[in-house]
Amino acid sequence: MFAVAKIMMLLSKKYMQDQAERVIRENKFQVDAIRVVETVDAVDEARRCIKEGANIIVARGVQAQLIKAHTNIPVVEIAMTAQEIGLLMLDSKKMIRKKIPHIAIVSLKNMMSDFSCFDRLFGVKLDCYIIDSFDELERAVENAVHDGADIILGGDHAIRCVERYHIPTLFLRSTEDSMRGALQIASKMAYAIDVEKNSQAQFETVLEIAFNGILKIDGARTILIANHVMEELLGKSESELVGKQLEEELPDIDINALESILKGERDNYFTSIRVRRNPLLLQAAPIRCDGAITGAILSCSQIKNAPPLKSKNVQ
Repeated sequence: MFAVAKIMMLLSKKYMQDQAERVIRENKFQVDAIRVVETVDAVDEARRCIKEGANIIVARGVQAQLIKAHTNIPVVEIAMTAQEIGLLMLDSKKMIRKKIPHIAIVSLKNMMSDFSCFDRLFGVKLDCYIIDSFDELERAVENAVHDGADIILGGDHAIRCVERYHIPTLFLRSTEDSMRGALQIASKMAYAIDVEKNSQAQFETVLEIAFNGILKIDGARTILIANHVMEELLGKSESELVGKQLEEELPDIDINALESILKGERDNYFTSIRVRRNPLLLQAAPIRCDGAITGAILSCSQIKNAPPLKSKNVQ
């Protein structure tokens, strides 16, 4: 059994936490923590989650955007469903008692699903001010007001911006549907991470029990992995080898032959080289992934009963 990837949720409202807990309980999702945080604290809290071992963070709106911009962790964004937007249309019509109310939605792109044809479906005039960045939000609100919106739907910051205009607002309130959708995506991502971790662990185990020295390189001939046998052959630790160009550590290797491996022009390469005056038999083979060559594996073994190469300075 391998370790399970950790999913943590950062949410801006207590009601969202309650929704998430119900969805998790009913669908048996594996979530390690749910925290309600202010937007100004979202990045710091995400960094704390990462230190605690989180592999995936689930968040919404501005918080999701900030976490993606300032951390390296995968973020699953909670996007509102068409059904949730439809419910808000009905609530807006109850508040604005006009035959055809003018409704404006001000939101980041990452929160919205497709709501084309809503004008005809709900008998409203719908204008959407979908923005790419939090910095564009105030201008979007100004545009909605200028265009004559009867009511503006948005997140917390959008609603605060609308207050000065004395126009009715509705918070873009999610339901359990959007929570469920985000957690389904997060669970699939966690499974993929688990499979990758397990495959990597198996690969590393094979490396460490191998009798040969093993190097893994990428397509640019940069060393990515070295097992303990290769450390002994080269007289260097893996940390000293990783990131170096292969030809720096194996100067006798034929670069043209290796390039033919990386370009897919040949399936293997055998040769003998000398490292630290010791003769080695080297074999190289390409790493193929979905039809593309992403690097190569090199295996080195000592040639028995071969005399070591003597330096000219040795007496």
